[in-house]
Amino acid sequence: YANVAAVYKWEKRYDRALPLYRKSLTIYERLLGPDHPRTAAILTEVGLMEMEDGNYTLAEEDMLRSLAIVRRSPGWDFEQWIGESDLGMLRYRQGKYNEAARLLVHSLSLQEQAGVHTGRDLAITLDMLARVREKQRRFEDARQLHERAVTTSSYH
Repeated sequence: YANVAAVYKWEKRYDRALPLYRKSLTIYERLLGPDHPRTAAILTEVGLMEMEDGNYTLAEEDMLRSLAIVRRSPGWDFEQWIGESDLGMLRYRQGKYNEAARLLVHSLSLQEQAGVHTGRDLAITLDMLARVREKQRRFEDARQLHERAVTTSSYH
C-alpha cells in the first residue's frame, strides 16, 4: 500500500495517496507495533498528505508522534532528519518561521554529521530553509542556501 501511495504522491494525487498511507499505517502498527521506527516513517507520510490536504492539526499530531518515536530509537537518524525537515515545512506553512528554522537547521546538522553532502533530501531541506530565511527577511542567507540547494546533486 505504501509503495502505491508513494506513486500517487509523486503524481501529486494526494487524495489517492492518503487512504493508502493510512491503510499501510494500520498494517505497520499491527505487525511492528505503534512505536516502531518503520511505523513512524509511514506516520510522517500520512502527516505530509494531511498537510497537503490543508489539515494542519492532524498533520502536526502525526508528525510529532513520528518524531517522538524515531528520537527514542537509536540508529534511525535518517528518519529523524526527514521528520524534522517535514515538520519544518509544516511550521513554514503555519507561519511559524522561527520554529521552522530551528527544525530545518537541526535537520541539516544531522545530515551533515552523517556525511550527507549531496542528494535530493539535503537539497529539499536547504531550499525550505532558504524560503524560511526569506520570510525572516534574511535575504543574503536565503540566497546562499538556495544556491547551495541548486548545486546539490539530484535536485530539480
